[in-house]
Amino acid sequence: MKIINYIFLLVLLGFVAATVHISTQKNEFNVTQSRYIAAPKQQVYLFLNDCRNWQTFSYWKQNDPSQLFSFPSNTIGTGGYCAWEGSSESGKMIITNCIENKKISQKIQLNGRIIMGTWTLKDSLNGTVVSWHYAGSVNFKTKVKYALEGGVTAGIQAAMRATLRNLNKTITYELNSYKTDLKGFTKKKGCYYLGEVIHCKTGVVQKNIRILVPRMLRFFQKNKLEATGAPFVIYHAFDYPKGFCKIAVCLPIKDSVSTSPGSQITAGTVETFSCFKTTVQGDYQHIPDARKKTRAYFTKNQIQENTAVPLLEVYTKSSTQVANPSQWITELYFPIKPIASLPSTVKAADSLGTLP
Repeated sequence: MKIINYIFLLVLLGFVAATVHISTQKNEFNVTQSRYIAAPKQQVYLFLNDCRNWQTFSYWKQNDPSQLFSFPSNTIGTGGYCAWEGSSESGKMIITNCIENKKISQKIQLNGRIIMGTWTLKDSLNGTVVSWHYAGSVNFKTKVKYALEGGVTAGIQAAMRATLRNLNKTITYELNSYKTDLKGFTKKKGCYYLGEVIHCKTGVVQKNIRILVPRMLRFFQKNKLEATGAPFVIYHAFDYPKGFCKIAVCLPIKDSVSTSPGSQITAGTVETFSCFKTTVQGDYQHIPDARKKTRAYFTKNQIQENTAVPLLEVYTKSSTQVANPSQWITELYFPIKPIASLPSTVKAADSLGTLP
């Protein structure tokens, strides 16, 4: 019996000593980790500057699969944010400042604590050097976990290295893996829609679409409206020499409606038109390449675009549905003029339409 008491006492003393030791360790950290990524600086910047992408490479997300992310209407640039709930922690990450292609500053609210993060990007040979500075504190539970990994600083550094490895893998594979498929000729059925029209420079079209699609989805959700299909974009004007474009980001609806004068959201109708359909599986950055391939096919086969009808892009599987860019699917519908005989291509099906 005395031996059992001695063993119990030793275990208790060991536990107390470990607790005291952990309690006296610093819970603050202020560390920087860097990694080379084989991708252009602009590509890395655009990916990091969208909070929606965090879940695809975060070590903490992969370490806790129960984490569920939620997103506002805007996740890009200053003011953009995301939030998450998991079995061990809940948090919110906000972009507080950004300098295009150079720097992104973030504030993370984690279980009631504030952590500051800064990403700095520098050109390197055929790629980018990403430096990530991370400063804040951890709670006692996390200190216990990191005590087994050499302390808070060592534990945070290991998590940051794992995150940067994941980021490199995500960017080099997810963003650069894509497939373009020239589907063929079809009739694009028309539809009624609600959308938001913007004028912008051609260089920031995709950035604005990434912002406006979630915003339109939130608008429908907030106003209890039902969309009859996937989000789509109407290219009303696209002037490459002047670097100007006019687009409408839309959701199809069952019936025609009217909107009040001066409203940010407008109503309209897409009429049925003859077109050529091309699909892109992959990140949106590959859409311009798909346009070039399609128009090269037109030139080879003497097919003329009908410029009186705007080009459409339908986001059948987008970033709002799946995090991995390699799985996104975008359908491009190129209006064409009538031709006597069609080249030998597969006739494509129209995936969206509510008007005959």
